[in-house]
Amino acid sequence: MKQFFIVFVWALTGVIGAYAQQTITLSASNADLSQAYGARRENNPANIGYWPKQGIVQWNISQQRVAPGNYSVSLNYSRQANDSVRISVATSSDIIEADLPATGNWTNYQSRTIGTIQIASYDTTLHIALSHSDRSGSSSQYIMNLRDLTLSPQVHYPSSPQPLPQPSPQQPINSFALTAQQANLSYASGARLENNPQNIGNWTRRGIVTWTVPSNVVAGSYTVTANYSRATPSSQAVRITVYTSSAVFDADIPGTVNWTSYTSRNIGSLWLNPNDQLTIALSNNDRSSYEYIMNLRSLNLTLTQQQQPLPAQPQPSRPTIPSPSQPQPSRPAIPPPPPPRR
Repeated sequence: MKQFFIVFVWALTGVIGAYAQQTITLSASNADLSQAYGARRENNPANIGYWPKQGIVQWNISQQRVAPGNYSVSLNYSRQANDSVRISVATSSDIIEADLPATGNWTNYQSRTIGTIQIASYDTTLHIALSHSDRSGSSSQYIMNLRDLTLSPQVHYPSSPQPLPQPSPQQPINSFALTAQQANLSYASGARLENNPQNIGNWTRRGIVTWTVPSNVVAGSYTVTANYSRATPSSQAVRITVYTSSAVFDADIPGTVNWTSYTSRNIGSLWLNPNDQLTIALSNNDRSSYEYIMNLRSLNLTLTQQQQPLPAQPQPSRPTIPSPSQPQPSRPAIPPPPPPRR
């Protein structure tokens, strides 16, 4: 009995840990500056400095083991200017905006809580950028110096033990988006996330971009709508291939005149199954010559034909077993043995 109790407590502690939220500090030292346009780490303790207005700083929150939930967001920053600047903090599922006032000079750091953000189970990155709604007109070309961002869980811990929450089953979905943030750019040959809202940019003709289809999608045929821009005249289209392990189609993507003019276009349809890998690459039939394929913000997929269940197969009939009350067939009489010879 004692051994059972020890094992039970150990297992219960593991379950509680799987749901626990904790305060997480995302520091300047572990930030991803690949899209920061010249922003760099400096000083001790380290901060992100020389952060231009087009720079995007991000963190891999899946590596930080950030549990899903609501978090209060606080920044430890400094800013030498005469006015405030408006920034956005975003994941793939939520975004908040806040005005950051000046702190007097670049060495005078302050901690400021800017709002609450929701982090979903599928979020992998969190990023900070200048908000598109910023109207500060600041004379400073730099956003701020940032030492760290702190995520504090917004939960109520009861004083008495309560039953552990049970994970609710995922509801089937028949309409969803595959965003730029969710893309796998491992084989994209230099394509990267940029801007706010984020898009896949610098996508050269050699780049291959993939997504994983959610596990709770309804299997069936889906229309594919791309939200994109392409800096060529509309008559100069590029041909791409969209495919999974079981379906493929080619689509022509016309130009939208410039990189900031986004449009949504239905580019085709294909069959999807849960956890499929959906891939976009330049088609072998493309005849265009422009170096870059497009800027892509998202693919929006909507179910048009659901998989039909297989018809019930007729079952073979079983032989009837007679009940004891039914008369049993008589057995043939066995003749007596012949008399012995004398």
